[in-house]
Amino acid sequence: MLVLLDTSATPYTDTSFEAAVRVAASLAVAAFDGGHPVEVRTTGGARAAAERGVSARAELLDLFAEAVRDERDPGLGALPGLGQAGDGAALGIVTGAGQVMLDAVGPALRRFATVSLALIGERRDGPAPVVPGAFTVAAATSVAFAAAWNRTVR
Repeated sequence: MLVLLDTSATPYTDTSFEAAVRVAASLAVAAFDGGHPVEVRTTGGARAAAERGVSARAELLDLFAEAVRDERDPGLGALPGLGQAGDGAALGIVTGAGQVMLDAVGPALRRFATVSLALIGERRDGPAPVVPGAFTVAAATSVAFAAAWNRTVR
């Protein structure tokens, strides 16, 4: 699984960015604990990977601990540059981006077998926007995200 954290400055407040980091870390740890190889990336270019029995999940968590918002970060504009996904690859995107940016990245999502999109931010309670090719959950906080995710996938 590839987990991509949007680390651009524009879509977040300090509080919503911290919530997005928690959600991204939760997705990565859940995949790792489920026995899947995990790669985590930020839209600013940071990368880490871990595979059970080969490396520790601490490598993933270190990336999230160091994540910061950056005005020069391209945000979801970095998605087309991720390269081709392997067979059966899953993508988890965590962002606070608005609908215009989400519409722009839709075609890049087709390269992945499954795509989960977590939209995190103060104005995110309520129905998630439709993003063709992605399972989308919107929430104001990481706690609200976990509750919405569990309601939807269980």
